[in-house]
Amino acid sequence: MRVRQQLVEALDDLDSALASCDLPDSDRLLIQVFSGALRRNSIGDIQGALARLYPMAAVIGCTSNGVISGGRVHDGETILFVFTEFEHVDLNVHLLTHTQDNHFASGQAVATKISTPSTKAIITFSDGLSTNGQDYLKGLNEICPRAVVSGGMAGDAGKLLETFVFDKADITNNGVVAVALSSDRLQLQTHYCFDWTPMGQKMRITKADANRVYEIDGAPAKDIYAKYLGKHIAEKLPIGGVSFPLMVERDGIYIGGAVSGVADDGSLVCGRNIV
Repeated sequence: MRVRQQLVEALDDLDSALASCDLPDSDRLLIQVFSGALRRNSIGDIQGALARLYPMAAVIGCTSNGVISGGRVHDGETILFVFTEFEHVDLNVHLLTHTQDNHFASGQAVATKISTPSTKAIITFSDGLSTNGQDYLKGLNEICPRAVVSGGMAGDAGKLLETFVFDKADITNNGVVAVALSSDRLQLQTHYCFDWTPMGQKMRITKADANRVYEIDGAPAKDIYAKYLGKHIAEKLPIGGVSFPLMVERDGIYIGGAVSGVADDGSLVCGRNIV
């Protein structure tokens, strides 16, 4: 297995930069794309370049809040391509746009589409604003309980207006893309790191429904942000919600729920279930 990264800082440089990678096209080449270029037509340019230079490769991508390469964070319209060349791994990609508000079913549908008896891992990206990540992952796990799942949710440079995921040909702002890695020879190592640190007093979520939080300690959830972080933070939500996620303790383990939206009734919408 070989892994190589290619950083592209301008869309005009796409073809030349990708050609300079000098990697052979193959149906066992996985290309992951993390795009600081956020417009739909910009992603179309990326897809076109990959289709010309790597028509056989498996492609999954998402828009981002910035990319990390060489120990540096690059913002703006920088695009990071991560090439992984396998020898004995089959790659199956599927993109799904949610047709209903049942993201558990979406996870089941994706896993059914891409998995085989030898699937060892799934890499998946979801849009960052619409998908309930926890329900989606539960659906994947229902079909592929032994597969290691990694990935994340798309960003849009912190604007929280529209995020995209895509494969080689299609794109969606309300869905998921995934690739299954299947092989009897594939060996995996996993690691988990949760670097958020709780601050302030412990509070109790007193009213919530799945990923929507209505009340904390009996007060409107948005008012809690105003009380402890200031009215200017609360008024700008969901902007800033990623920097100050709700941290829920369950059985001594913390989980994070970043605020990705504010509903019309004032409740806070998180990227995962809180209850």
